[in-house]
Amino acid sequence: MIGIITFHTQYNCGSALQVFALQEKIRDLGYECEVLDYYYAEDMRNYDIRWYTKNLKVILFDLYTFRNSYARKKSYKIFQKKYLKLSARTKDWHELKEISKDCNVLVCGSDQIWNVGLTYGPHPAYFLKFASHDQKLVSYAPSVALSMIPEGYKKEIKSALKKFSCVSVREQQTADELEEITGEEVACVLDPTLLHNAEFYNQLICDYKLALPDKYIFIYCLHYTNLDKLKKTAEYYAKENNLPIIYFNKFNIHNNLYKQNIFKYGPEAFLCAIKNAEFVVADSYHAAVFSIQYRKEFLAYALKDSRSRLDTLFRKLGIENHFIEDNFRIPHKINYDVVYEKLIQERENSIEFLKEALGDNKDERK
Repeated sequence: MIGIITFHTQYNCGSALQVFALQEKIRDLGYECEVLDYYYAEDMRNYDIRWYTKNLKVILFDLYTFRNSYARKKSYKIFQKKYLKLSARTKDWHELKEISKDCNVLVCGSDQIWNVGLTYGPHPAYFLKFASHDQKLVSYAPSVALSMIPEGYKKEIKSALKKFSCVSVREQQTADELEEITGEEVACVLDPTLLHNAEFYNQLICDYKLALPDKYIFIYCLHYTNLDKLKKTAEYYAKENNLPIIYFNKFNIHNNLYKQNIFKYGPEAFLCAIKNAEFVVADSYHAAVFSIQYRKEFLAYALKDSRSRLDTLFRKLGIENHFIEDNFRIPHKINYDVVYEKLIQERENSIEFLKEALGDNKDERK
């Protein structure tokens, strides 16, 4: 049995799809696996009305967007129940030791589980500190999502990773830094969502119904503070091409260009909206990933100190100029024939890493 621990309870398209993709790839390789249902309460409270803050504007904003947020939660709970094989749930990471006792191998990743800003330091659950001595420990593509690991956490991370048999991350910059910290080899692999091709995701949405225009621009705005940047780019392209805008944003936009907000729907709507778009504008790593999966023209926005995930992916695929920069421009079209040659090779390398990392632990094979 393989046990996976990652961010999976979050109401976030990328989180939901990356854990599903990793679960299914491990099953494709012949292993039985389950997702350890650890509910990280500190992070999840940001999906509710943030009564804990003293900022009245934040509370009023959450109240204003409550209806959309509530509908979104319901959609994600349905997705999780339908597609993930979950263990017993716990909010106490210490209990994961008992919950995972039947697992030969524990895999942490992907997503930003090693982002010490999100987890208030290296979180014991996501560095597998609950593991027994006879369990094999593997990381698959966790993300630090920072320009560098803060100095104060390096010693703790080094100690935690000593117990791992195989370590991989999502950013080349992080791989280099961890090699320097630990003195051990660290692989840079693809996000789990890229271990499958587009047809794999088409199976998720083949019966999914979502009314969309024949042609449109899609804005995926994960962080509403970035909305103005995304709108400027999308509106330029929409007006140049006489197209409406479909969007994902916590609050509704009242403008004739903007026809539909899909915020309240689950991951299937996210996939549909990207698959059928003429052009995608986003501030999300996974929106960029699925734009690539579906061979879409797109632009991504990321702050300089948190764009290492996209930098690594774009360099690997030769599309470095597809960021939204201050000197606004629409880049040349992507040559997806060339991109896919590189992607297929990277996919093969990443699957090979995963196969070797899991090793001969198929005694409970389905």
